[in-house]
Amino acid sequence: MRWPSSLIGRSSALAAVSALALCAAPPLAQAAAPPTKVYTGVYVNDIQDVDLETDTYTVDFYIWMRWNNPKVDPSAKLDLMNSYDSWGTVATPASERPVRLKDGSMYRLIHYQGKFNNKFPLTK
Repeated sequence: MRWPSSLIGRSSALAAVSALALCAAPPLAQAAAPPTKVYTGVYVNDIQDVDLETDTYTVDFYIWMRWNNPKVDPSAKLDLMNSYDSWGTVATPASERPVRLKDGSMYRLIHYQGKFNNKFPLTK
């Protein structure tokens, strides 16, 4: 069955306008959620293999995070900067999911081991 070209043109234009209307703005009823405040800390267990020629070092450390909104998990999108060989970095979470503490806040501990780089300005 062939559709009349006038109908195809109108339906295509209508579909395009509808798609733009849907993508243009979120519904007014959905307000943006305020950002979640996350408290975090780092415990460096060991630094080894400092190489001043390549500005690299191997480090073994823990990162902990605590926050109040149980609907979010900031550890799921944690990005480590200055990773020298990201394929060799090992991340081992202490638990499968964030843990709810007695005060209702959420907690996550992750153990990292890997090689990183940073410029060591030793000229002075």
